[in-house]
Amino acid sequence: MKFIYIATIILLLSAISCFNFADLKTASDAEIFEKFQSFLNTYSKSYTTIEETKERFEIFKENYINMQKHNQINTLKNYETAEMGVTQFFDLTTEEFRRNYLNLNISTLNRIKANYSEKKITINNLKGPAPDSYDWREHGAVTPVKNQGTCGSCWAFSAIGNIEAQYQIKTNKSAIFSEQQLVDCDTVDQGCNGGLMDQAFDYLEKEGGVMSAADYSYSGRGQTCRFDKTKVAARVTGYKFASGKEAGAVDEKVLKQMLYENGPFAIAINASTLQFYFGGIVNPWSFLCNPKGLNHGVLLVGYGVEGNKPYWIVKNSWGSGWGEKGFFRIIAGKGACGLNTFVVSAEVEAN
Repeated sequence: MKFIYIATIILLLSAISCFNFADLKTASDAEIFEKFQSFLNTYSKSYTTIEETKERFEIFKENYINMQKHNQINTLKNYETAEMGVTQFFDLTTEEFRRNYLNLNISTLNRIKANYSEKKITINNLKGPAPDSYDWREHGAVTPVKNQGTCGSCWAFSAIGNIEAQYQIKTNKSAIFSEQQLVDCDTVDQGCNGGLMDQAFDYLEKEGGVMSAADYSYSGRGQTCRFDKTKVAARVTGYKFASGKEAGAVDEKVLKQMLYENGPFAIAINASTLQFYFGGIVNPWSFLCNPKGLNHGVLLVGYGVEGNKPYWIVKNSWGSGWGEKGFFRIIAGKGACGLNTFVVSAEVEAN
């Protein structure tokens, strides 16, 4: 059970392709150990005991072999799945990765769905039809990629990323706001143990606003709340959900127009396929990325087309060294990994 995701992909691709595993080239133990040492240096990893080092190497080794098989089969058979590579999570089992990094709190989604009718984004078409591609990074609305570290605060980064985008769109000024304020002070959410973006917006609206990251810096762990109302940098006056014919299921053509008009959205996604993401367009089989298994908060910032494949552009919070400089692309038009299930945006004013 330690390596369910990669192993399942390899087995399925092999079965479909009638591949013989012996035909695939895999690195030797010496080569993998060299990669392991490079991994330790690149990500400043260290372990407390020799036994733990051995255990982590064995996990790294199995992940590396499976990664090689996946990429080779993908290249040979052109399955058009994203490329896997060595990420900062390469010494973790699938279960460890999900437990430590994918802990969005979805326990209140029923309450959220009940609010769609009263908190709903509408399309005004004032900008005209959405173009074939649009990237809010090119229009100054996306701040640099941040890193949540080992704190399960993705929900805070998703919410703050949305607020930063809305602030820039409204004021034409860029600002960096504080995730740590949410981690420490939002008592409805659970800090490093998970939360929800709409609840973060609720807290900020009631509390009076959000401080800048300069005044309330990120530590990556829960601390005593240090919110100072005199240092509020922006106010949240409400929030709205995108919705389609059914609450929680947004037609992606509609979402495309909404993103073009509204700016980046805070969204929830099933990120189980992203542990070893290295680049390309994520296009997983639905049973490997259940759209109902939302477990990670991110920021939807744009869309485009590569060849004949439409994709969404998503900002993550695992640092700029992960993925495509901290971003990933995922197939559009399929409701992949539930990306169109929970889509929300704050209403923001400068203080």
